[in-house]
Amino acid sequence: MMEASERTDSITAEEAAQTTAKERASRTPGPARVARTYFDAVAARDVDAMIACWAPDGIENIAPIGTLSVPDGVRQFFTELFAAVPDQRFEVLDVVAARNQAAVRWRAVGTFCGGPFQGVEPTGARIEL
Repeated sequence: MMEASERTDSITAEEAAQTTAKERASRTPGPARVARTYFDAVAARDVDAMIACWAPDGIENIAPIGTLSVPDGVRQFFTELFAAVPDQRFEVLDVVAARNQAAVRWRAVGTFCGGPFQGVEPTGARIEL
């Protein structure tokens, strides 16, 4: 009978750590990670990074606005929003995720003092969402 040590190849702790890191990097990120990455991109006003979080031909539903197609609708909406509220600060307050879904509670504040938004000229009003 063979002993267990004779049946397996031994590797160093460093090799094991590298293998684990490679496995982690190759996994599809979970919903919490995707949500955080997306909202970090929103906070950074990085529309390209936001779009990279979406599947091709994805759909974004923004309750008062409607449905936005990915990438064009999302790019157009957020480019206009970021221009209209140039000092917008965005923060994630909570992320709750399970299985393939994530819920995000966020807060945004800024001043509507840039370009027009959704056909409305800037008013200089402070916005808190």
